[in-house]
Amino acid sequence: MTETPYKDFDSLFGQIIALYTEGNYAQAVNLATAGIAQLPQNARFLRLVRSMIQVRSGKHDAGLDELRDLIEGGYWLGDYFWRDSDYDAVRDLPEFKRLQQLSNERLDAAKGRTTPELVTFVPDDSADPKPMLFALHGNGSNVFWHQDHWQPATANGWIVAMPQSSQLAGMDSHDNFAYSWDDEDIVDQEIETHLAALTANYPIDPARVVVGGFSRGAETAIRLVLTGKVAAQGFIAVCPGGPYSREPELWQPVVEAAKEAKRDVRGYVIIGGQDQFEDETDQLIAMLHEAGIPCEREFHADMGHDYPADFKARVGELVKSVLGK
Repeated sequence: MTETPYKDFDSLFGQIIALYTEGNYAQAVNLATAGIAQLPQNARFLRLVRSMIQVRSGKHDAGLDELRDLIEGGYWLGDYFWRDSDYDAVRDLPEFKRLQQLSNERLDAAKGRTTPELVTFVPDDSADPKPMLFALHGNGSNVFWHQDHWQPATANGWIVAMPQSSQLAGMDSHDNFAYSWDDEDIVDQEIETHLAALTANYPIDPARVVVGGFSRGAETAIRLVLTGKVAAQGFIAVCPGGPYSREPELWQPVVEAAKEAKRDVRGYVIIGGQDQFEDETDQLIAMLHEAGIPCEREFHADMGHDYPADFKARVGELVKSVLGK
């Protein structure tokens, strides 16, 4: 068995994806296998990854056998995994469809047990009222995966509030529930409830509110600010991704409505040069500029769909820059 020096999931998974991207499927499978033994808390997700890579590499039976063991053993997947192109070669097989149906039944049963949540970090200082950073996780994820990136803003005196969607999307790499922001009506209702609770419980300065987010959370942050669903001074969007990024023209009526309403807001968008939505994000920034909405663009040529390595060290300064300070 291949040995791996990676003692945490993120570094291991990053190397698996790098091998996969290079077409080194056998090495990627070997590394995933080594990770299964060394990181038991991530074993089922790594087995799923191994299944997908096996099918992609032409080992259809092995990949389907792995998937069968997972699903019949109680695991279940979000729709985005079932739609992944890695499974295209077996998608029409009756066995694949049977496993998908079984998984979907478990997903539907779990949806009835989810509720919106809000994680709030409050700075130690006694200054009131306080500025607030309202930060949204990405799709197929949860607050756990994102809080370390945004929470450091408390060192600059900001309340950091992180809502977790109730829209169950699957499971993450640690077997925790993962959520999405797909249904905008549900999103808007939950955000309104969270904001009411925050303003009732904390001395928030309405003139210093910034909405942040990653991927689909970033798209949602932009939409909430431009539409006025959240009364904020601006947004920080890290690698926006989702339906608006796939079809940038969807932003046009949102941007035009913000211009018509004369919303005095600012944006800060972070883009990765290896991110699939780089060009589409640039189209959004161009729309904002044409509408007279200031938006700064931060570009990292070697970064994919991820946070910049120094983001958590800079987030306190970024929120201030969005306020124009």
